[in-house]
Amino acid sequence: MDTKEIKVILIDDDPVSAITNTKLIKLLNFSQKVTTFNNASECLQHLQKTINDAPHEAPDVIFLDKMMPLMNASDFLQQFRQLKPQIPQTIHVCLLSAFADIAPKQQNEWQDVSLFLSKPLDEEKLEQVRKLINTNTKK
Repeated sequence: MDTKEIKVILIDDDPVSAITNTKLIKLLNFSQKVTTFNNASECLQHLQKTINDAPHEAPDVIFLDKMMPLMNASDFLQQFRQLKPQIPQTIHVCLLSAFADIAPKQQNEWQDVSLFLSKPLDEEKLEQVRKLINTNTKK
């Protein structure tokens, strides 16, 4: 898969973190197609619309901030789980946290997370995600 084809969604309520990670994603040639949301609820609405109108435009990866007001990552994942059967391709969810220890405490809660990553993103972390996308793509 060509790096320019990877479609990314970034959900982060912190504007500095969102701008930093978006720039890194683009500068490190991971993707030029980055859609950002400052809350998870808006992203879910966008995903539902995409599934209905243009399912082939669904993202390959969602970088999801763990701690957000209104709707946190756990709440997002519960609703995302309901959308998954309608999505024709695999969407990898990568959980982002500013805290060093982001390992899951309750496995069930995080079953839809492909990778747990600390902020900010960097070349090594993005390479992990790229490998994941290239090896686990729904046909």
